[in-house]
Amino acid sequence: MAHPAPASFLPRAFATALLAAAAHGAFAADLTVAIENIRDDSGQVRVGVFDSAAAFPKHAVQGKSVPASERDSSGIVRVRFAGLPAGTYAVSAIHDRDANGKLTTNLVGMPTEPYGFSRQGRAMFGPPAFEEAAFSLPAEGAAVSIGTK
Repeated sequence: MAHPAPASFLPRAFATALLAAAAHGAFAADLTVAIENIRDDSGQVRVGVFDSAAAFPKHAVQGKSVPASERDSSGIVRVRFAGLPAGTYAVSAIHDRDANGKLTTNLVGMPTEPYGFSRQGRAMFGPPAFEEAAFSLPAEGAAVSIGTK
């Protein structure tokens, strides 16, 4: 029985891996998030994308931080997330004015920095439930807006 030479195996393995990678990319979607009401250039705008109730709002599947100075003339910062699988997501955003990496609160735990969620999700105390902020991201991608308060 003849065995293929190792050199002839490598191109086939590479081609198979390349096809698998291309197929995976075909289902990847881009999400553009417009964070509104950024009123000054201080600090960072931090955005997190979440794919489940278990992860929301602490463990983002993707997160980005951009300088608030990147806001446009109408106070909007746009952040793009590439390569997300189509599915259900929620997004959170904070204007981290003091750039300490977290949402600053006062002595009773009320936020002192602007924040918001996709679908303008709100709750009486704390963040909204995942379902209140969740939206469907189709394979062709989408754009969502978050108004900060």
